[in-house]
Amino acid sequence: MILRPARQYDAEICGQFTEDDIALNNVYVFADDTGVIGYCCIIIGDEPAYHEIDGAWKTNRPYAALRRMSFSRSAGESELSEEALRLIKEFCLQNDIDAIRTDMPDDNKVMRNFLEWEGFEYCGFIRSNEGPKPIYEWDFRRHFLVPDFGPPGSISFLFAALIEGGAPDVSLSAKCALRQEACQRHFPKIKPDLQREIRSLVSYAVGCMFGRYSLDEPGLIYTGGKLDESRYMIFKPVKDGIIPICEDGESEDDIVSLLETFLTAAYGMNYLEDNLRFIARTLGKEGPPREAVRSYFLNDFYADHLKTYWYRPIYRLIDSGGEKADRKWTLRIFT
Repeated sequence: MILRPARQYDAEICGQFTEDDIALNNVYVFADDTGVIGYCCIIIGDEPAYHEIDGAWKTNRPYAALRRMSFSRSAGESELSEEALRLIKEFCLQNDIDAIRTDMPDDNKVMRNFLEWEGFEYCGFIRSNEGPKPIYEWDFRRHFLVPDFGPPGSISFLFAALIEGGAPDVSLSAKCALRQEACQRHFPKIKPDLQREIRSLVSYAVGCMFGRYSLDEPGLIYTGGKLDESRYMIFKPVKDGIIPICEDGESEDDIVSLLETFLTAAYGMNYLEDNLRFIARTLGKEGPPREAVRSYFLNDFYADHLKTYWYRPIYRLIDSGGEKADRKWTLRIFT
């Protein structure tokens, strides 16, 4: 089965959609050797129906909205749905989208159970003319990219959702290799982008520095107000919401020093130097590991942050001004 954009001559098959819908390039069809067997609507960008919800989404990153999915035959529909979701996930990843949101009629218990079995998390419901509809979200990073450190006090694998077996005391490069192998098994058409994953890890580490995330528990922890210090036992965030990015590396609390502390807390002191070298090399930076990582923070990190959040940043990058040699940069979290 393949997933392709719907064409005008598919309008009759895609009964819920008009030719105008198809012209917006949001309608896709599933096809096999017999022809078109199903259709769906995938909206990459903003979906107004998801602005006001009773509940909370799990992520605040760019997402794809999956609206209406149907097949022309009922035989083997569960198998079709499973393959369809795999194709949709691959399509989203190929378009640099790693979160999917969808809704489902409340009385469709079969599909609701199927979504949860596929890893979609219940987030609440939206109100519609048809009544309340449960909403779900699938977060690629939760399953494949972002660390899940398990219960408080425990350190698990970097990409815990896919890595099976093995000792927890493994270097970052070995963990990434295991994750790539697992990703290839689940999504054979997706070529793992190791640099993107390391950028995501660095972004996650900065989020931990600001207290947005915690090594003690999964999910978004802090969105403003007063930090609850009891939720940060493994790695402590900064207290003033400010992280200096120093060119000279003389400050003990600058962003590179904090990254070292994070890596030590998350993966152990034994692999700190190996992990710094691996991060620097994967980011494409030359020179000693710490200076290479510093170069990334000074020259590339904030641009990556803006792209990740579609130019609606979580942090401000503040320039002290002056001559380049004397210039100082700080990151400050929006509050």
